Amino acid sequence: MTIRTFLLFCSSFPLIWTPLSERADPRFRFVRNGSAGFIDAKGNVVVEPSLPVTDDVWVDGKLRRSLDPFREGLQPASGPYQMWGYRDPLGVWAIPPQFADALPFQDGLARVVFDGPCATLGDPETPCGWYNLSIKLENRYVRDPLPSCEWQFIDKSGRVAVPGRFHLARSFQNGLAAVQVAPQRWGYIDRQGAMVIEPRFSDAHSFSDGLALVKERERAGFIDSSGRFRIDVAGIHHAKPFSHGRAAIGDYDSGYIYVDTEGKQAIEERFAIASPFFHGLAHVKRMDGSFAYIDPDGRVVFSYRP
Repeated sequence: MTIRTFLLFCSSFPLIWTPLSERADPRFRFVRNGSAGFIDAKGNVVVEPSLPVTDDVWVDGKLRRSLDPFREGLQPASGPYQMWGYRDPLGVWAIPPQFADALPFQDGLARVVFDGPCATLGDPETPCGWYNLSIKLENRYVRDPLPSCEWQFIDKSGRVAVPGRFHLARSFQNGLAAVQVAPQRWGYIDRQGAMVIEPRFSDAHSFSDGLALVKERERAGFIDSSGRFRIDVAGIHHAKPFSHGRAAIGDYDSGYIYVDTEGKQAIEERFAIASPFFHGLAHVKRMDGSFAYIDPDGRVVFSYRP
C-alpha cells in the first residue's frame, strides 16, 4: 500500500494558503468570519464567504480538490492495492495503476516510483512547504527502516522517458529538472538524462523565469541555466522560486520582500508572509495582521481580515 502524509508549515488559517495547480482558474480564496469566499483577478468578490475552509480550488468553473490536480489532461489517482496510475477527465485509466507513487504531469513528463517497499520525503515544490511522505508497504508490516524510493520520469504512455533513477526529482521546467543523486547532492539533467549542471548542491529547485533557487555549502541563491550564481541570498532564512518576475525572500522575524530577477527589491512593502504569484496575484499577510492579494507592482487588489 502507499501511505501519504501531508505536512503544512504556514500560519494560522493554513488552508487559505493551499497550493494552486497551474490548471486552476484565476479564483482566489479569502476567509472571513470562519468561512471561505473567492475573488477574481480584479479583486471582485465572485463567491461570498459562505463556504467551508477546505483545500478546494476552482477548476473549469467548478470547485475541485487541489491535491493531486489534473495537469495536461491527467490526474494521479490511487487504484487497486493502493497502487497509483493516471485517470483522464472522464475517470478512465489512461495509465493503469502500477506505481508506488505518482505526481502530476509537467511538460509532458511525470515523476513516479515503480518499486517498493520504500519511503520518501519529497516534492516540496508548492507554496507554504507542502511535503509528501510516501511509503509502499506491500500489505506487510515492515520492521526495518525502508530504503529510499527511486524516482523516474515517464511520458503519457506510461513508459520511462528519461534515463536514470533518482532519490528525489523535481519537475522539468525550461528543459531542465533538478534531481538528487545522493544525500545532499542535487544537480540538473536535460530531457535526455544528461547531467548538465553537476550535482554540487545540497538543495535545488525547478527553474522559473530562467532562474533556479539552490543551496551550495554555505551559499544560497538563484542560478542560471549554466549553473552560475546570479542572485545571492546568503543570510536569508527563506527564499521562494520566481513567478511573474518576482521572488519572495526573508524570514518570519523580519518579514519578506519581493525581489526582481536582478535581485533588487521590486515591491517597497515588507510582509509577514508572502507567497508566489499565481495568475498575476500573490497572497500575502501584511505587518498589521491583515491579508491581501497584490499585483507584481505591489498594488493591493483585495484585502481582508479572517
